[in-house]
Amino acid sequence: MSRIFYLIFLFISLKFNYLVALENKIIVKVNNEIITSYDLKQTILTTLVLANQEINQDIVNQSKSAAVKSLVNSILKKNEAKRYNITLNKNELKNQLLKISGGDIINFKKKFEINNLNFSLYEEKLKTELLWRKIIFNIYQEKVKINENEIQNDLLLLKDEKKKEEYRISEILLNFGTEKEKIDLINNINDQINKIGFENTALRYSESTSSIDNGDLGWVNIDGLTKKISNVLIKMNIKDVSEPILIGNSIIFIKLTDKKSSTISAEEIEDLKKKITITKRNELFNLYSASHLSKLKNNSIIEYK
Repeated sequence: MSRIFYLIFLFISLKFNYLVALENKIIVKVNNEIITSYDLKQTILTTLVLANQEINQDIVNQSKSAAVKSLVNSILKKNEAKRYNITLNKNELKNQLLKISGGDIINFKKKFEINNLNFSLYEEKLKTELLWRKIIFNIYQEKVKINENEIQNDLLLLKDEKKKEEYRISEILLNFGTEKEKIDLINNINDQINKIGFENTALRYSESTSSIDNGDLGWVNIDGLTKKISNVLIKMNIKDVSEPILIGNSIIFIKLTDKKSSTISAEEIEDLKKKITITKRNELFNLYSASHLSKLKNNSIIEYK
């Protein structure tokens, strides 16, 4: 059965290779670096295979724009890491691979080998995303100011109610420049969520640093979220996906995976305070990340061939 699947995949892959380019062509130039049709093919096929998604020409065509955008962003992020001399240790990359692979990196790599995919390219992109997280943290940590009074007020309310509400959520975040781009992005994301599911859409399209985790943000306390998001979230049922939430030039879709309510003890207050603080900080870091990347694009020469 696996041999039949491989032969079918090989046929589709060869067909796609022919449709994308008869030779390895330059498709985008970012400052002095290039993106080739090979890079594009590998990016699209890797994303589809990891999402266990059907591969056909319509899906490939729909994926091209997001894949090119992702490749451009990756070059800008990697160069920024070089500029700031940011590095990773082996454990940081390994731990992320363990998380993505469900603890089985060997079989995860075999999936690339079986499907004729370049694992080194995927690993490099993953490394770049982890470096980018470090860059944003290092640059903006002093600017991410959390209002302690707000958190204390939230905690006082929780103490009075003696209950805490926690939500397991995932996100898709995109940034837009024009009104038309905003409408097009919303329509496309809604369409993709309906076709391939929220997690696969997050993996393919989200510009948040959570995209490498399929958009998963884990368990969060609602008091740590912005009012715009929390007001939407409290009305949602498990497995619901929100309407697009607009914050500045960002579009956010939220999926509620699970929720729980439990009695809160005095000992848990300090732990809860940390969770609320982390959630608020992550939201601010996402905004700084989008802004920083936008500035890099504006100061770069990006030529589409």
